[in-house]
Amino acid sequence: MKQDRQADKMRKVLHYLLEHISQDISVEETASCFGNNPIYFAKIFEEYFELPFQKYVNKIKLRKAAEALHEHRELKSIAEEYGYATTGGFSKAFRKEFGVSPREFFKRGTLVPDMPLKSSVCGRRISMEYVRSMPLTLAGYPIQREEEGLLNTFQDLAYAHEHPEKYPFWPESRTLAGVWWCNTDEKLYYLLGSVVQDEANVQKPFIPLTIPSDNYAVFHIEAAKDSQDIVEASRALAQYIAAEWAPLNGKVINYMSYLFEVFEEKECCIYVPLLKGMGGMKMDYNTGNGIDTWIHYIDNHILEDITIRKIASHFHYSPNHFSDIFQMYYNVDLLEYIQKRKLYQIARELKSDAADARNIAEKYHFKSYEHFSEAFFEEFHMKPEQYGDIQFQIPDLPEYYSSNKNNLKVSYTYLEDFTMLGMEIKSQQTKKEDAADIPGLCAFYFRHDFPDVKGTAYACPSEGKEDKIGLWNTVYDESSQSFRHLYMLGPVVKNVDAVPANMQEITIAGGKYAVFETEHSSDKLHLESVYKMMTICVLYGWVKEFRVRVDLDKITFMRYRHNKLYTYVPIYE
Repeated sequence: MKQDRQADKMRKVLHYLLEHISQDISVEETASCFGNNPIYFAKIFEEYFELPFQKYVNKIKLRKAAEALHEHRELKSIAEEYGYATTGGFSKAFRKEFGVSPREFFKRGTLVPDMPLKSSVCGRRISMEYVRSMPLTLAGYPIQREEEGLLNTFQDLAYAHEHPEKYPFWPESRTLAGVWWCNTDEKLYYLLGSVVQDEANVQKPFIPLTIPSDNYAVFHIEAAKDSQDIVEASRALAQYIAAEWAPLNGKVINYMSYLFEVFEEKECCIYVPLLKGMGGMKMDYNTGNGIDTWIHYIDNHILEDITIRKIASHFHYSPNHFSDIFQMYYNVDLLEYIQKRKLYQIARELKSDAADARNIAEKYHFKSYEHFSEAFFEEFHMKPEQYGDIQFQIPDLPEYYSSNKNNLKVSYTYLEDFTMLGMEIKSQQTKKEDAADIPGLCAFYFRHDFPDVKGTAYACPSEGKEDKIGLWNTVYDESSQSFRHLYMLGPVVKNVDAVPANMQEITIAGGKYAVFETEHSSDKLHLESVYKMMTICVLYGWVKEFRVRVDLDKITFMRYRHNKLYTYVPIYE
C-alpha cells in the first residue's frame, strides 16, 4: 500500500536525522539523500510528522542538548555541537522550547521532555500516558502459536482478533486484555481474558495469569468497527511505537516484562513496559493528560454539550475520580465550573452583541433563553442585559505554587514498613454541607473517628493524639469490571486482630521520604486550608519540579499526627 510505503520512507528519514542530528541538516540535503524534490519532500514530511521540517529538527536538537546538560558538559560546547553560534542564542532557543534556562533546567534535574506525540496514526486519534501499573490478574483462554519463526511482539498484537476461529471460549466482558505468554512447556501462547480480583475464582476452561506491577507507557488508539479494524489499529500503533516513538525519545523497552493490550468498546490500549524513559513529559501541554491541561480542554470544548463522563474519558479517568481530583486542586465542583464558564462566556458575547442573546443561549445548550436568564441571575445576581464586568477566576496552579511553596518546610526521613486501616471517605458520611470535597472530609475525619472504629482498640485515645493516614488507593471492582480510585483514610496500627467493618488493611512501604509541613506548631484550626495548600504545593508543584527524584513504586500520603499535617513523598536514595 502507498500509505505503508510512505510510512517506511519517513521512518528511514527519522533514523537518518537521529544519526546526523549534531550536523547542519537542511531540507534540501535530506531530500536529495532520499531522491526527492525539496518542495515535495518538505510537504510530505510535514504531513507525516505534523511539524515543518526545520522546526522538527530543532526540537530534536534541543532535546539532545538537554541530555548533554545532564552529562555535566559545558554550555558553550553543547551550543556549538548543535549549531548555535553563541551561548546566548542557544539559551534563548532553549528557554523558548522548555520554559526555563539551560542552567535552571540542570539545577532542577528536570527530565528531558518527549517530542510531541503524533495526534493520529493511520487516521485514528492516539494519546499516551505514563503509569505505574498495579498487579493485574487475567482469567483467559490460551491459544498456542502455530506459526514458525521468532515471535515479534509488536507485529503479532491483537492475535485473538486476527484468529477468532481459534477461540472456542471468548471471554464475556466489555473490557478484555491480551498478552503473549510462555508456559512451562516453553511454548508460546496468546492469552485473551478479562480482569479478575482473585485467581482462586477462575474456572475451567480459563486459566489465571498475573501480570506484575511495572512502569508503562500506555498508548490509546481509536478502534471500534470490527475485529479487522482492531487488528489494523493495534498494529499500526505498535509500528509507530517501536519504529518512531521509542528511538526518537530514547526509550528502552523492557522485553523481559509483559507487553499487553487492553480492548475497550471504542479503543485499543497498548501497555509498553519501560526500562528507561519513564515519565518524560510532553512539551505540547494542550495534548497531554496533566492537571495543567484540564481547564484548557474544558474551555476549548465549552461550546459542546460537554459532560463529566466525556471529559474524564478524554483524560482516561473514571468520572468520580476525575471530579474528586478536579475539586481538590481547583477548589470548585466540576459541574459548577462548567456552568459558570458557560455563563461567563455567554456574558462576554452578550456584551459585544446583545441582539444575539437568544441564539447565544441556544449555542451553549440551554433549553431556552428563559432558562439561561434564570441561571445567569442565580449566578451573577443580575440579568444578562445588565452585565457589566463579571470576574470569574480559578486557582492558577503554577502561580499558586510559586507564591506559596515557601510557606512549607521540607525534611527527609527513613520509615519502616507500617500498616493503616483505611475506609473510603464519601461526602454522605458527614452532615456538613461544605464537606463534599476531599480536603473537607479529611479535615473532619482526621479529627474524628469513624463510627465503626469507636470503642475498638483502633480508636484515638484522646484529642490531640491522632495518628491517621490519608491516601489514594486503587482497587478492582468486579461489578463494573474496572479499576476504582478510592480515597482511604484511617489510623496507623501496630497489630491487627480483626479488621472493622468497611475498612481495609493497607501496608505502606518503608524507605526514604521527603516530609512537608507548615511552620506552625499546630494545623488543627486551619486543617482544610493546609490540606489544600499541600495538595497544590507538594502533589502538583514539588513533585512536578523534582519528578526525577520521586519513587513511583511507592505511595505518597498525608499524615495527621498530634495536631500537625504532614505530606510524605517517597524519593530515591
